[in-house]
Amino acid sequence: MFMFLYRLHLLRFNCRFTLLWLTLQKAKDSLIGFTFLFGFMFTALTRLFYLLFNVHLYEFSTLFITAQTCFEMVTLNFNTANNLKNIDLLLAAVCLLLFVILIVCFLVNMFISIIVDNFNLIRYNVKKEKDQYEMIKFIQKKFYQWFGLRKYQDEYRINAETSD
Repeated sequence: MFMFLYRLHLLRFNCRFTLLWLTLQKAKDSLIGFTFLFGFMFTALTRLFYLLFNVHLYEFSTLFITAQTCFEMVTLNFNTANNLKNIDLLLAAVCLLLFVILIVCFLVNMFISIIVDNFNLIRYNVKKEKDQYEMIKFIQKKFYQWFGLRKYQDEYRINAETSD
């Protein structure tokens, strides 16, 4: 995980990865709170399914397998729904409806709205600071600084101002 974040940080020169990185940094506090809320709700619903159906179905026989089955249900893969209907139709319908409303609808939409809101804020700020994160301009600037090519640097600045 840390290597992924490190490599993501190295890709900051790409404008799209920069937007992703800045969005995740801006949404960090909200995502930490969301993670706790998701963990609490998911654990509660996992235990509910375990307590109600552990005797009847293999998919809910242990807490670990129940958690795996619930993660499958987050992706709307309801392979076990047919087996649940055979046990108790009303209980299965209420539990699945509760799971879908709380986890799939409420929490997934909350996650998406956190990301989208922070993305819109970052995108607005980046538009104000146009072309700050472009790699080519960064390399050219460093090249000019290292080799003292003041003449070419002035020409580059004039060309950049006229192109805007």
